[in-house]
This record gives sequence, C-alpha cells and structure tokens, in this order.
Amino acid sequence: FTIASIHAMELSGPTSLQRKIGDGDPQALKTLIALGKKDEPDALGGRTALYYAASAGQIPMLDKLLKAKVNPNIK
Repeated sequence: FTIASIHAMELSGPTSLQRKIGDGDPQALKTLIALGKKDEPDALGGRTALYYAASAGQIPMLDKLLKAKVNPNIK
C-alpha cells in the first residue's frame, strides 16, 4: 500500500492537482494556490496548471489562476 503525494510529479507529466485543474476542480485550485505550487511545472514538458486549464478550455480556472498572480511566462 503506497500513499501518493497530491503534488508529486508523475512520469507522464502532470501532477494530480494539475490534472484536476484541467478538469475544472475548484478545490484543487485552492489547494494548489495554498501549497504555493501554482507555477510549478510538470515532470516532462514543463507545463504548469495554467497550461492545463487553458488546454482544457477552463476559462474560470484561467481567470482564478491569473488573479492569483500565476506567472504566464514560465518556459
């Protein structure tokens, strides 16, 4: 039995919180911001929660991330 960290990076890329941001989960967004992980890139592609929200068309998530001062220029 293994307990996974909610912000652990996966070999395939996004963290579980980043995936939930793409799904539009408001609690995941609150957790991501509270943990200070809003600008943290994924494991392989360097994509952030902002990328996952944008690629999924999650406009409310994008708005909230930008209001939380996420860095839109991370490369």
